Amino acid sequence: MTRYLIVMDLLFSYALQNTKIHFFSDEEKDDVAIQIEPAGNELIARFKSSGDLLRPTANCEPYLYIFDLEHNLYVVDESFDNEKYGRIKHTGLSSGQPALAAGSIFVGENGSIQAINFDSGHYHPRIPSAAFMHRWMENQGLDTSAVRWMGHERWKSTDCNKSNWTAVNIQGFDSKLLNESCNEISAKIKWPVAKSSSHCLTRD
Repeated sequence: MTRYLIVMDLLFSYALQNTKIHFFSDEEKDDVAIQIEPAGNELIARFKSSGDLLRPTANCEPYLYIFDLEHNLYVVDESFDNEKYGRIKHTGLSSGQPALAAGSIFVGENGSIQAINFDSGHYHPRIPSAAFMHRWMENQGLDTSAVRWMGHERWKSTDCNKSNWTAVNIQGFDSKLLNESCNEISAKIKWPVAKSSSHCLTRD
């Protein structure tokens, strides 16, 4: 699993060399950090700093997110303060640091989380990223079945069994429980995942 994080690191390090990106400061990230909490049969997301719920997103215009090694979850719209920052990228939101997961979050009315994908051109997350996110939510007692977990065209149904979970050495995560989370997510994905199907939220 350490090797998996190193590969992600190498992928976005190469991308950073070829792209001009604004790296968020700690203060800027504090403004876009979110928390997830239960609300009836749904999970809702709100900004920690203001307490405001995330606004609804269009089917193909979700929030970008980064789930970092300290278990912080940051989200931002791609057009966030365009004049100041330009087009926001995952590596900018992470300040150029490694991450456990990266992708997009689709939000409905009243801050309800509709779906999470793992689509990042810089990080190229694989299915272990989904397991980290899923297990983090389970550890907080959140109902992960309230969220649609979107697979990626690069993933295969056998990926969970090929992952070396015993090599995981990240505080707050147990290798056995990560494997369980991975298989739970894998069981919910329709295989094979169609190309570009994670870009937009559609109704099955």
